[in-house]
Amino acid sequence: MTRDRDEIYTQLQEMNERLEALEEDFDLLKTIQTANRRETRGNSQTIGRLERSVGELANISRQQQITINRILEYLFNQSGNGNGRTE
Repeated sequence: MTRDRDEIYTQLQEMNERLEALEEDFDLLKTIQTANRRETRGNSQTIGRLERSVGELANISRQQQITINRILEYLFNQSGNGNGRTE
């Protein structure tokens, strides 16, 4: 009878050790999952900032193109009126 008890006790101890190992694994997975969520949120915020920056750069580029076109038009008109220099 003691042999059966010892076997049962040993099996219960082994099961307890495996459950504790699983608990540690679950804690590690939870930590990793939390870190991944934070990283994903940070990446999302970074992407949003980059999208806004690209939009601002596109607006600046359009404004510069308009300014360049106006300057070229002015210079063309000046040379067409005889006001431009000819050397």
